[in-house]
Amino acid sequence: MLSCSNIEIFLRENNPHLTLLFLPPYSQNLNMIERIWRGLKENVLESGYHETIDHLMNLIYQFTESSNQNPKMIISHI
Repeated sequence: MLSCSNIEIFLRENNPHLTLLFLPPYSQNLNMIERIWRGLKENVLESGYHETIDHLMNLIYQFTESSNQNPKMIISHI
């Protein structure tokens, strides 16, 4: 398995023009789509019992349609 130091050495030796950038660990509170998923979860998935998959899919569709028609709702989740 390659370690970061092995990769850095490889890049230095094979292409000194490339720079290895380290990204921060995953942080879902900074990821905007995760906030929208949370809104979907709170408004649809946790809203009660869904007797059929069709009923659940219809509620998800309604959530996305109302989100598209009212961008302020999405912004409120972000």
